[in-house]
Amino acid sequence: MSSDERGRRDEILEAALKCFLEKGYDATTINDIRERSGASTGSIYHAFSGKDAIAAELLAGTLDHWQRTLLARLERETTAEGLVRGAVEHFVDWVAQAPDRARFLFHSPRARLESAAQEGLQARNAELLVALKAMFRPHVKARALRALPTSLLLPIIVGPAMEWARTWLAGRSPTGPAEARRVLADAAWAALRA
Repeated sequence: MSSDERGRRDEILEAALKCFLEKGYDATTINDIRERSGASTGSIYHAFSGKDAIAAELLAGTLDHWQRTLLARLERETTAEGLVRGAVEHFVDWVAQAPDRARFLFHSPRARLESAAQEGLQARNAELLVALKAMFRPHVKARALRALPTSLLLPIIVGPAMEWARTWLAGRSPTGPAEARRVLADAAWAALRA
């Protein structure tokens, strides 16, 4: 894919993101995306098979970015507390820096994604859990962290932060990112330390 094609594709994705957030997924049409992006209908269909494919790529790209930056952040940590706090702080910071992507992540039409897209997302999530398990395992063995099933790590670490993000992004939380970052990291550490 040429850089021009990649650039056009990115423009279409960003236009679609804005349309989905403003109008809702169901109400957004390819014509809305075309008008917003300045791309021709043919150009859109050359890059994507339709609206569901655009949404699937937006979702995959959003999750991929969050997961890659999370792992990069956690690779710098050497202590159990640093891992737990780092994961919470990264999530809160990511939401504050990419609020549109976070809103889409929470409200994306996952049930409508093609099975191949759903399988890709499941594979990404499984890879993340494997990486987290490898990072956390030495701290569990050293008894700095509670021994829990890997499937519960992420919900305990970022579950409360996700709930804060939903309310903050909707304008219903008076607690901003700086305070949320500190309080939620304290709570996650208290829940997971041995």
